[in-house]
Amino acid sequence: MLLISPAFPPCAEVGALRWQKFAHVAAARGWTLDVITGAAMPGERADPTTLQQLPAGVRVWSIPLQPLLSERLRRHVWGAIKATARVAAGLTSRAASSAEPHASAHAAAHAESTTEGRRPASVGAESDSFFASMVRNHRARDHFASWRRWCRDVEALSSAIARERTPNVVVSSGPPHLAHEAARLAAGTLGVPLALDLRDPWFVDHAEPADLRGATWQRRTAQFESRGCHAAQLVIANTDASAALLRARYPELAARVLVVMNGADPDVRALAGRGDRFLIAHAGNLYGGRDPRFLFRGIRRFLDMTGAVPSDVQVEFVGGRTYDGIPLETIARGEGLSEVFSSRPAMPRADALRFMGQAAVLVVLPQAWSHSVPAKIFEYIQFDAWLLVLSQPTDAASQLLASTSADVVVPDDVEEIAARLSTRYAEWTRGTRPVAINATGQFDRDAQARVLLERLEQLTG
Repeated sequence: MLLISPAFPPCAEVGALRWQKFAHVAAARGWTLDVITGAAMPGERADPTTLQQLPAGVRVWSIPLQPLLSERLRRHVWGAIKATARVAAGLTSRAASSAEPHASAHAAAHAESTTEGRRPASVGAESDSFFASMVRNHRARDHFASWRRWCRDVEALSSAIARERTPNVVVSSGPPHLAHEAARLAAGTLGVPLALDLRDPWFVDHAEPADLRGATWQRRTAQFESRGCHAAQLVIANTDASAALLRARYPELAARVLVVMNGADPDVRALAGRGDRFLIAHAGNLYGGRDPRFLFRGIRRFLDMTGAVPSDVQVEFVGGRTYDGIPLETIARGEGLSEVFSSRPAMPRADALRFMGQAAVLVVLPQAWSHSVPAKIFEYIQFDAWLLVLSQPTDAASQLLASTSADVVVPDDVEEIAARLSTRYAEWTRGTRPVAINATGQFDRDAQARVLLERLEQLTG
């Protein structure tokens, strides 16, 4: 198998776990793997030790994504703007009264942006102007041009790898979804079957990167998705909702669409523990609509209803420490949670799993991608904790957990959030402890990997 996936070790982001774990099941079934990945994308974490966790014989090749000259110039200009903003913020801070010590720091934080799916806050007011639209379309053209070069480099490397051992199938995994275009080119050159693994939907309005949003992004993305899906012998979705979206869009390809969930890993349970306080915990970054405010209001209401005190209840977030540029401590303070709330920065996965293992309640915040299941759910369900899932009833996460003990609540229903927490707290104080949702193994990743590999083996005959 030749796997093309920017999310693969040494990338330490949660998306890399899917094929890092699938590789072990594949190796046990006799597959050998060559993997073409890339350097960690901007803002992503890398962990070289994850390479040591791969099965023997897996070869990993890396082709970094190189930004175009125009993109490098844009970053340079934007860096200069940010530096100027920081200087101005410092001057403002020294002039500000002691009654508002965080005002300038907040302004500087809010002014920052990344090139990965978020536009500068300063552009927000002009988001629908002709000029802003033109800028986003220009960025989108640069984005696709940069990835086109990466795809051609991958195609060339694939040919070199094939001269040593020819793959029976080319598989791609995204996002980033232009990995699928690289795989399409490689499979066509090598004359072997193609399988696309879409960990999230590819072409949907709510998944548009904010700083690339516009006609260019939409047109090109729709073209790439259609071309890739029609070229593939197998299109893999990781939720039923995503599969339904693909089948509705391409009814002629419905038989090629296969659902393969992420799944839960047994090694996670080894890090489970028992906390001595009623810990309400969240792990991961806050993006894509994961607004914590309604959760915080529900927790405040729960504390008022039950009379629970800070020595008994703790709320802690690990990973992302801001939402929409605002520190979580600031948001929590505004919702009356200063005495019980704390946050910590991202930590190595093993430490984050130990943190989750101490929780009484693990929280899933709402997200914009209704067709996707947050990967952290498959970690959460391995722990002896109650799950509080803020999700619309039609979302993929709600459907996945509908038959389990998870508390699934409409995201803005503050009273219901408080009621569910109050019920779990009453159980906790009586000495009742939760049992892991996946205690029976029904969501194990190995079972999902076997479904996928059996289908690939049918393709390669």
